[in-house]
Amino acid sequence: MLFRTSLGDFLKSLIRRRNIKNGKDNFLETNVPKWPRTVFLETTNHCNLRCVMCTFHGHKKTPQEISLKRPMGFISRQLAFKVIDELGGSGEPIWLALHGAGEPLLHPEIDIFVERAGKYSNLNVGFLTNGMLLSSKLSEALLDAGIRWLSVSIDGINPVLMEKYRVGSDYQKICANFLAFIEKVRRRSLQVDLHVNMTIQEEMKPDVDKFVDHWLQYVDQVSVSPCRPVGSRKSYLVPRGVRRTPCYMLFEMMVVLWDGSVALCCEDWFNQVELGNVQSSSVYDIWHGERFNNVRAIHEAGNYSAISLCKECDMWFNKTPEIYFDDDRGCEVVVNAWQKVYKKLNTNERDLKNYAVQ
Repeated sequence: MLFRTSLGDFLKSLIRRRNIKNGKDNFLETNVPKWPRTVFLETTNHCNLRCVMCTFHGHKKTPQEISLKRPMGFISRQLAFKVIDELGGSGEPIWLALHGAGEPLLHPEIDIFVERAGKYSNLNVGFLTNGMLLSSKLSEALLDAGIRWLSVSIDGINPVLMEKYRVGSDYQKICANFLAFIEKVRRRSLQVDLHVNMTIQEEMKPDVDKFVDHWLQYVDQVSVSPCRPVGSRKSYLVPRGVRRTPCYMLFEMMVVLWDGSVALCCEDWFNQVELGNVQSSSVYDIWHGERFNNVRAIHEAGNYSAISLCKECDMWFNKTPEIYFDDDRGCEVVVNAWQKVYKKLNTNERDLKNYAVQ
């Protein structure tokens, strides 16, 4: 999965936690925004790769995960438009990701969905892709449609290692596809945020710095994520003894699966905690509905073990990152429970931020 972490969101999280500690106001009334800030709209859960580290499509699953299944399919145009139009009509800034457990470029109408979302100035639309299907023709179609960000998964700089773990991938093809896309963006002088994401296997660790330096020449953001065991939601980056707090995702994120089901969060791969369905309800009503608020209340009370997916999950720690400026690379670095993110800043952005002296 692809996550956003900014200094502004971090500060909002600290304020929310302070209010919880001080017992100020009603928790749900004061901390649930009118609309989710991030929406994952899964266009399909089919995939053309079989990455060994993937909980959904990989082969190294726990017995429990082997028993978990959900239907495979592609979102309909009618349903996608319903969600996009409601979010666009909200007028609220929403980061819209058209991916989930599958490869979004497999959907034959992905550019049509991007175009629909692009009509709304408040929707920041894009998706994470493995890049295998990012052809020249499709790249042009996505740019014509108004895509605003694109993230490509590329694991390191060694083709043999990447293809070993991303089974079915072609390292050279993916890099060529993405670089061609970047060239099209520059040639058109478009404002498209470009990201590349690396999942680090143990034998790839020596190449991380070279990977970051290489891709920062071309993209706006580079993310590196230590590979966690299939099915694990634990992170070794969370300090021992840190006080757990309600998960920020329950107050900022909605995950809509291809059939309209609303999952608990981006870790609910198999829709074990369904919170509603946008085919029969609105996004707004589900977001403020009883099921969602019940889960939030459980977190507020500190009863995390009451929800099996939350019991052993460290995702909540993503809102307590270390943030600093890397002078050598000229970028902001955000370290959270799952990723180390290198983000380019323009001069004005850097001037507005106050980094602690390292």
